Amino acid sequence: KQKALRAVESVAALEMLEKLFGNVAKNPSEKKYRRVKFETNAKIKAAFESGKCTSGIALRCFLTHGWVVEEEEENNERVVKLPDSVQQTFRDVREVTERKEALQKELQAAFRRRVAARSKAAASGEKETLLRQLEADKLERAAKGPVTEGSKRVDGALGNGGFSTPQDIGCSGSA
Repeated sequence: KQKALRAVESVAALEMLEKLFGNVAKNPSEKKYRRVKFETNAKIKAAFESGKCTSGIALRCFLTHGWVVEEEEENNERVVKLPDSVQQTFRDVREVTERKEALQKELQAAFRRRVAARSKAAASGEKETLLRQLEADKLERAAKGPVTEGSKRVDGALGNGGFSTPQDIGCSGSA
C-alpha cells in the first residue's frame, strides 16, 4: 500500500483518494461510495491525471487497498468497486493523508531550493561585478603611481592648524 501511495506524485490525486477512501470509511454501507466511475467522472479523471500522476498509478492505489476493476456491460466503462467483504478503514485514509502531507513538504522544499539557487546565482553575478570593479580600481590606482608626498598642514583661521586655546577666544584663563 505504501509503495503504491509513494508512486503518486500529485497532491490533487492524493486529495481525491483521501476523499474517496474517507467517504467509504465514514459510510461503509452506502453503495454509492463503494463504486467509482474511474474514466467518465470528469473530476476524478482530472485529479488522477494531474501533475506526475497517471490513471494507472491511481488505479494501482485502489487495487492495493482492496478495490477491484469491473466493466459495465451497457457502455464498456471501467468501474472500480470495493467488494462488500472488504472494509475501508480510517487507517487507510490516514496513510493517504500522511503521504499527501509528506508530498507537500517535499514540493515546498524543492521550491525553496530552486529559489535559493536563483538567489545564489544572482548574488554570484553581483559579486563578480564587484570583484571586477575592485580590480579596475586597483589598476587605476597603480597607473597613477605611488604616493610620494606626505600630508601638508593646513593652518586654520588663527594660524595654528585650526586649534584654539581659551586665550585665543578671549578668555583670560582666570576664574
